Amino acid sequence: MIDKIRNIGTIAHIDAGKTTTTERMIYYAGKSHKLGSVDEGTTVTDFDPEEARRGITIYSATTRLSWDGHTINLIDTPGHVDFTAEVERSLRVLDGAVVVFDGVAGVQPQSETVWRQANRYGVSRLCFVNKLDRTGADFHRAIGTIEKRLGAKVVPIQLPIGLEGDFAGIVDLIGQRSLRFEGDDGRDVVAGPVPPAMMDEVAMYREQLLEKLAEVDLVFMELFLAGGGGDEAAIHAALRRCVISHALYPVLCGSALKNKGVQCVLDAVVRYFPSPAEVPPAKAIHAGTDKTTAIAPDPDADPVVYAFKTKSDLNGEVTFLRVYAGTITNGMQLYNVRAARPERITNLSILHGAKVENLAQALPGQIAAVRGLRYTVTGDTLALKKKPLLLERLAFPETVVSMSIEPKTSADKKKLDDVLAKLAKDDPTFKCMTDAETGQLIVSGMGELHLEVIKARMLGDFNLDCSVGRPRVSYRETILREGVGEAVVDRKLGETTQYARVKLVLEPAPKVKELAFINRMPSAGPLLDRYKLVIQESAMSAASTGMLAGYPMIRMKVALLDAEQRDEESDAAFASAASIAVRHALEQAGESLLEPIMKLAVETPESGLGDVLGDLQSRRAEIRDVHVEGELRTVVALVPISELFGYANHLRSLTQGRGSCSMEPHDFVEVPTTIAKRHEL
Repeated sequence: MIDKIRNIGTIAHIDAGKTTTTERMIYYAGKSHKLGSVDEGTTVTDFDPEEARRGITIYSATTRLSWDGHTINLIDTPGHVDFTAEVERSLRVLDGAVVVFDGVAGVQPQSETVWRQANRYGVSRLCFVNKLDRTGADFHRAIGTIEKRLGAKVVPIQLPIGLEGDFAGIVDLIGQRSLRFEGDDGRDVVAGPVPPAMMDEVAMYREQLLEKLAEVDLVFMELFLAGGGGDEAAIHAALRRCVISHALYPVLCGSALKNKGVQCVLDAVVRYFPSPAEVPPAKAIHAGTDKTTAIAPDPDADPVVYAFKTKSDLNGEVTFLRVYAGTITNGMQLYNVRAARPERITNLSILHGAKVENLAQALPGQIAAVRGLRYTVTGDTLALKKKPLLLERLAFPETVVSMSIEPKTSADKKKLDDVLAKLAKDDPTFKCMTDAETGQLIVSGMGELHLEVIKARMLGDFNLDCSVGRPRVSYRETILREGVGEAVVDRKLGETTQYARVKLVLEPAPKVKELAFINRMPSAGPLLDRYKLVIQESAMSAASTGMLAGYPMIRMKVALLDAEQRDEESDAAFASAASIAVRHALEQAGESLLEPIMKLAVETPESGLGDVLGDLQSRRAEIRDVHVEGELRTVVALVPISELFGYANHLRSLTQGRGSCSMEPHDFVEVPTTIAKRHEL
């Protein structure tokens, strides 16, 4: 039954306890029979050797649970910004997310990032304030950071019984009862009366809960004004409407590591999150047109399936899918609308971390995996050829760090090319290119850790031995002004005359991340369609690399103004003319070098604030804000990534091991002349 399905994920800042929370959910739902430990590398979802070694989540991992008669498709996502693509593509197919917050730190930098990502995809949320057993934990302060830093309207539906070493359980404000989690594994939930010392506090917060619900939910407001708003069923129903409409976010509390409160999170997931039938229908366009259509989750409709992730290993490739309409079965042939290629569904399954459970079919709203798709990449839609519908593709940030890579022997060259192609297919934020001047193979990613993991995967998963250079900045180039270029190619090859004339203009486009091509020819005239395509491909290829330092070009439009042909076959002539015209236009437009700027958040005790600020200023930082949370200070700054290599280690030294930081790509800005000269850029 589709109304019994919940597609959810866990999202958080790194080290907020997200994976431990996920592990407890898996354990209490009976999907595993042993409590997994992040520190021991025994978790279900962090099963990759590199994840176990580093103690962090790198790849999003799926599992399927049963709880209170419901099926929960659960995705555990990374908390480190270098792996933000994993969060992005997971949220694209989820209907709800449990946002985990550290009970000491509250909202942290990556908390803000994942919250924005959830906003972008309209994902319903509930908040779980974790780690209330830690020294310095403060439930109400953590809620205050959610309201202040995220601008979210939240309401606690639980209160902690004690804090830090005295944290003993929770009070359920809706049911007005205490809940304690007994046994070594916390499996036995024992209900009891509210502790006498908390009676007044519970009464106050329960009244606030009812008032907030009445403010945002008209149905509940009528009950509340009539004096009937205290009914538990009415409160749960109102909370469900508010969560689905994003009007209010309930806050729960606990300690996943100490096995307290996680069963309540599972209860909230099935009570408050929408089923696939209760979210707005996905929008698709008919390929080759602007016509849109809504995709209803009907098992008898024509299939519409979205590929949100691929993962390659020595055993082949796994593609993760969400079914939006229709029913898919093994042996079914679908059509990859982007690639215009047929794909056959084989080895349909659910993955529980590394374990595989075969499926006979997958219905609308379900998340599944298949092996053996040949042409499908992240963001592709599989449908019927007679009804080629396209769901919206994902957009990912630009890479900011690069390094050179080369095989140890010439015999490994082909293997390296194959492995890099697989890695680039799996990870949309990993790029490969060959330096035109040096002939070096350059790989790019989202940060130093991202490239370290890529390197480890090549060595471990694919047994590839290679040499890598030190990480370096991935600069970009753009034009300063509009530039017009025109070129004529007129040459005789044997008995054939090759003639072509191309005129185009390059225009600055500050809001366009990638290059864009526009055909502005007043009429098609005699120019054949195939020549226009040749012009476009050649012009875009020539415009992709700048003349200043050979870096990729961004923020630019290439517009075709005019072209002329003669009777003879002139494909090569048009390709050559378009390329030359672009170079002429670049000379006229002028170029500037751009460097990636990171949004850096540094957490430090108050005693280290002065040293941190002074150090950041020496790194060309623009200080944007300083948040004060008790004794903790969070500095938010914009800093060129060229100034941040090795910064995490330096920060620990600067703050006697008490400081931490995280960063995310912010923008590309022009490199100051003095800096460009210093680095010979």
